[in-house]
Amino acid sequence: MTTFRRLVAVLSAVFFFNMCFSSPLFSEENREAEPYASEEFPLWLRNTRRTEIITLGSMPFTVLGVGLVYGAYNYFTGESSTFITPFNASSYSEKDIWNVVGLSFSVSLVIGLTDLAITLVKQKKQRDYSSKAQEAIDKITITTAEPIYDYEE
Repeated sequence: MTTFRRLVAVLSAVFFFNMCFSSPLFSEENREAEPYASEEFPLWLRNTRRTEIITLGSMPFTVLGVGLVYGAYNYFTGESSTFITPFNASSYSEKDIWNVVGLSFSVSLVIGLTDLAITLVKQKKQRDYSSKAQEAIDKITITTAEPIYDYEE
């Protein structure tokens, strides 16, 4: 390697590390991610995101479960001479794969929508409870009175 190439490599490395570690991205005050505030996103958007996470998060488990049930169904109805397991993907035909994926997505969607329904009911009960508690607090009136001392002197 020539001297010029070595010099360019060393200077590039120095500038690269200087640029990276002097960046505000790597400063001490920015190392922790700041959590979102509850007012930052509307409630319907948070509920939609939760439903999406639950639906997609349950997908691997539903693929496994639907694959086992699908293989058992095909075996016990006589459509297949062997029990097809999800662990042996080569034994599935293309039609079988589409059936398992479609059923898995449907089951995952039902799980996500069920969670959404439960969440909406909980939020409605919380709002009702909060409004009733606020009404009860508003009805309370506090008055001050002069203390009565009945001392005989």
